[in-house]
Amino acid sequence: MSRAGRGELTEWARARLPLLIDDAYGAILDRIELYRSGRLVPLDDLHRSVEQNLRSIVAATARPDFSLGLTPAHQTGRRRAN
Repeated sequence: MSRAGRGELTEWARARLPLLIDDAYGAILDRIELYRSGRLVPLDDLHRSVEQNLRSIVAATARPDFSLGLTPAHQTGRRRAN
């Protein structure tokens, strides 16, 4: 993908990020029954995980040299291990 194409994709995603986060969160609840009750993973924690991961992915599209870090995944794992 060209630099201009990446830039357009990044700006498109950034402009829609709240909607993309809510859509992904809703799709998870809709499709994965064990998350619906919030007993396995509190619903606010699930939403925060979705948000952190999507923000990280969008940030990575802006810079091809950007290393997609695993910090959001590590944070989620730590929260859920407690």
